[in-house]
Amino acid sequence: MKNIIFRIGIAVLVVTIMAVGYGGWCDNKKDDTSAGSSTVTVEAPSALTGTVTAGTITLNWTDNSSNETSFGLYVKEYTASGWSIYTASIPANATSFSLPASNLSASPGNFQFSVSAYNSTANVESTASNIISLSW
Repeated sequence: MKNIIFRIGIAVLVVTIMAVGYGGWCDNKKDDTSAGSSTVTVEAPSALTGTVTAGTITLNWTDNSSNETSFGLYVKEYTASGWSIYTASIPANATSFSLPASNLSASPGNFQFSVSAYNSTANVESTASNIISLSW
């Protein structure tokens, strides 16, 4: 089996693909559960808050995962339809991130933010945190 992760907006869709064997649909691997392995999950950050002070956006959240290798910050202009990744390299165990507002827009605007946790070893991303809106 192979899990493929799709990010659609702020939702994460995990699709499991199985290989076709001689007897129809089957898992080409041996039964991994007998070896004691399990599916890796990453808990989503929560309680995302933010402030804008002197042109700097500061975001704070609660780290609910013990196995993330990094966090990703997603952002979108309030009226836009899609989310963009601002950075995927916020270090593990971080609970805040700051960036200049001018990195998002040369003129004042209203943006939405969300954070997710990522485990690079298992290639798994959490669901998104709550969404907040900030204006400057």
